[in-house]
Amino acid sequence: MIFVFAGPTISHAEIEQHLGCICLPPIRQGDILRLLPEQPVAIGIVDGYFEGVPSVWHKEILYALDQGVQVFGSASMGALRAAELSAFGMIGIGRVYEDYRDGLLEDDDEVAVVHGPEEVGFITASEPMVNIRATLDAAVSQNVLNDAQRTLLLSRAKGTFYKNRSWSNLLEASLDLFDEEPVTSRLGAWLQKGCIDIKQQDAVQMLKTMSCLDLNVASRPAVNFHFEWTNVWDVAFNHVHDERECQIDSDSDDCKVLDQLRLLPEQFDRYRDKSLLNWVCNHSAFASIDDFSVTSALKIFRVQNQLTSRRQLLEFMRQVDLDESRLTTLLERASRVESMRNSAGDLIQQILDELRLDGRYIELLELAKLKQRSIESAGLDRDNLQVLPPQILAWYFERQSGGAIPRPLENHLKRICIDNSDDFYRLISKEYLYWRYQERKASIDEP
Repeated sequence: MIFVFAGPTISHAEIEQHLGCICLPPIRQGDILRLLPEQPVAIGIVDGYFEGVPSVWHKEILYALDQGVQVFGSASMGALRAAELSAFGMIGIGRVYEDYRDGLLEDDDEVAVVHGPEEVGFITASEPMVNIRATLDAAVSQNVLNDAQRTLLLSRAKGTFYKNRSWSNLLEASLDLFDEEPVTSRLGAWLQKGCIDIKQQDAVQMLKTMSCLDLNVASRPAVNFHFEWTNVWDVAFNHVHDERECQIDSDSDDCKVLDQLRLLPEQFDRYRDKSLLNWVCNHSAFASIDDFSVTSALKIFRVQNQLTSRRQLLEFMRQVDLDESRLTTLLERASRVESMRNSAGDLIQQILDELRLDGRYIELLELAKLKQRSIESAGLDRDNLQVLPPQILAWYFERQSGGAIPRPLENHLKRICIDNSDDFYRLISKEYLYWRYQERKASIDEP
């Protein structure tokens, strides 16, 4: 079987037009390890998570290669990992990959975009820098802009936080950059048909390449490296293995109890922390770190504080009185905490045990059953909600915290130990139906 991880860059429907494969959402840490028991022949990586959700490990790609799986990368996260691992046998495809490989591009934000969940087709809300570069290059070649104008626009786009990059914002900025009004209007009119989606083009090129290759086991090239089974890798490998073993049936009492606790994120935090502390005490754990984990911590730190350039990073460090040595120490501490969380494996069973010990298990289970009986008695059906997922999200977080939807949503999912947005929508949709039941009942009971 062939698997392809993709989301905002190219739709699953378009992927299937070019390659017979199983399409999966953007890749995240551990996904390749979870996939290997399916015995894939080849894996293609286009998109991947990097903020709020841990990114795919370099080591798990190397492990897949060592196990004889051909791994391809293109366009976005796939291009980044392929540029880093091409020497070990990962196959990079496309212009974005080549620019990273050749050092023409270095920053991760070149391919980063803001996008919605799978339920709305991973719709994008920003423009990746690589697409802006390709489009402005085309504008120059077609005499829409000159070299100097392109340079000014590229500088403005690069200095904009990746979440705020868009053609509308860049056109607005061009009014300040150029004295001549025709430049902005000419570019705006040309963009209606002139935009180049280099990421999508690269993704299609990768799919076509994969469709033409002989992917039989006998044709796979031997790896040119020795895979080292380190202590850190052993922890990560067993964590994913334990995760598979600890999957809870969605119709079980345990799942019902967990869902009710997840609706109370502050309480979930307390039980999770208590379970983690319990695990640490009983395992005499020590958290080891490596260069990749510290580098990942630095990337998260820069994203959280919107430090897209080195100049912004140095200015931030000056403002908060941090030198390079002190920052490195703090990042190492953050990495050890994250390593400890990963080393603890799946805390879900331990959270359930804590709930059993203090008597909350029965209370939450009875509440879940009450809600289910109420929904069924009212004839309410999740499949006929007649509201879109974004509307349910807005309703839930307004009632839960009186605020906006967390950005990114993945941070909230990670906080309450939910692996994907589908499970979260299932949870809050049930809560929405119960609210509808209560509203209907209140209106009937009114004198």
